[in-house]
Amino acid sequence: MKTKQITNEQKIRREVIRQIPHFRLYAVGSGCIALMLQLVGLIPPAIMQRIVDDYIPAGAVKELCIGLVWFVLLPILSTGLSAFYKYLTAVECRRMSEKLTISAMERLMAQPVSYFDDKNSAELATYCRKDALQYIYLWLVDIPGIIAGLLQGLVVFGVLASINLWIAAAALLYCPVSYFPSIRFGKKAQKLTGRIMEANGKMMQIVTDTLKSVGFVKAMSAEKQRLEQLRTVSQGAISVWGRMVLNENMTYLWINQFSNGLFTGLLFAMGAFFTMRGTMTVGQCILILSYAGSFFAAAQSAMATNYGFRQQLGEFGKLFEILTLPVPEQTGSREFRLEKELALRDLSFTYEESRGAVLKGLNLIVRKGEWLGIVGQSGAGKSTIFDLLIRLYEPDGGAITADGVPLDAFTLQSLRREIMRISQETVLFPGTIRDNLLLARPDADDEAMFDALSLVRLREFVQRLPDGLDTAVGEGGLLLSGGERQRLGLAQGLLRGSSILLLDEVTANVDQESEAIIRDLLRKLADTRGLTILSISHRPEFLACADRIVEVKEGRAFPAEGSPA
Repeated sequence: MKTKQITNEQKIRREVIRQIPHFRLYAVGSGCIALMLQLVGLIPPAIMQRIVDDYIPAGAVKELCIGLVWFVLLPILSTGLSAFYKYLTAVECRRMSEKLTISAMERLMAQPVSYFDDKNSAELATYCRKDALQYIYLWLVDIPGIIAGLLQGLVVFGVLASINLWIAAAALLYCPVSYFPSIRFGKKAQKLTGRIMEANGKMMQIVTDTLKSVGFVKAMSAEKQRLEQLRTVSQGAISVWGRMVLNENMTYLWINQFSNGLFTGLLFAMGAFFTMRGTMTVGQCILILSYAGSFFAAAQSAMATNYGFRQQLGEFGKLFEILTLPVPEQTGSREFRLEKELALRDLSFTYEESRGAVLKGLNLIVRKGEWLGIVGQSGAGKSTIFDLLIRLYEPDGGAITADGVPLDAFTLQSLRREIMRISQETVLFPGTIRDNLLLARPDADDEAMFDALSLVRLREFVQRLPDGLDTAVGEGGLLLSGGERQRLGLAQGLLRGSSILLLDEVTANVDQESEAIIRDLLRKLADTRGLTILSISHRPEFLACADRIVEVKEGRAFPAEGSPA
């Protein structure tokens, strides 16, 4: 598991460099500024050493005053520059992390529908929406800062060695004593963080599903059950989180308390000993303690970043997987247009081997401009035909052609522009009527939208609304009636200019009056616009206007009783 996550992280780094122009340049520039700031921080202790050892004993008042001015002024200048540096890096890191997050969504949207069959939608949303700021910050700020700190540490070590080799060697021991335990803590943090992210995804799924179906939950009196499920997952997450906090505290205590206290005391004792022996000045002793603090801080920064990096591998492991998903190649270059017929020949398809084949050598011809009704028992494969026509899935055997040309020869964009599927649960996103219509055709103006609404007899209804096209539809269109939702779905297809409509039980959730309106409307559109309609329905009344009806059973299509062949 470790190897896979690190490999993914390396892929992400390459992807970030590819997607973000001048990423390396930003990192190098950040490292140079960080090094300059850290080297400036070494100057005041050196000034203090000169004041104590040279200016005060010699009574050099002028030099003493100049030294004190620089001793005060340099930290102020460094602080101002540091604040500006942090502002610039914060803005750049936010901009780049947003680009990375959007890239994750793009990768997901490029996957075939089969990818989502066994996925948890709420968990995917959690990982996709996970702010990648910390990851970008790691490579633009933390890593350059560590490199700058290591270079500063080499300078400090050189100064300590020039004063006393024994003290320099003792300071160097700080690194292995602190580093190796921090690696152990970091590995444990990686595992615990991954478990916390999984629990967060499960909690989001429970909350999302419950709120989305709150009416059903209340009707079933299942509030306590859903809350208990949430509580169980939450308690598990809290337990893991507690262990995570304990791990972080142990890391802090070992590095910041034990190691720092031990080596600061050791170097102070050694400095005092050599000062008493006369091989070191008081100023040099002060300089050693100041530089030792800088040396320890650089080492701590490296270890803290290692710990944080391990933690992020667990936290962003799923995001890494999403960002490294392969993007399927888009086949086909022709623009889709139907002139004569759609042909489904010897079509076979299986969702899962354990479920068996859904379609078994199905043959079906759909002529342009006809209304074909499709009936059959649940699970017979009616909706699967629609899935294959818009290429949400690819058939296992056989072929689908339009005027003799295989569907995979056409671009997906043109195919799905000309073939629109409308289901019994019309998908309307939270927002306004305008927002949902623009999904079908982003460049549509108000006149075009009202023309489409007129065709489905919704124009007057929308015009009577106080906010007109800007009326909110609610989540899933809950603020509209069933008939209004279905007709708005039809309006999307008509506004889009689709020449083929796939209707999947579109009247299952509407009353008889609304069903009759939709049926008569479709018949009129088929006659006047030459629309090709394939409609699945269990209601004979709705299919009374169809030109032909076929029955799907045992994976094949047969003419329905009384229907022309």
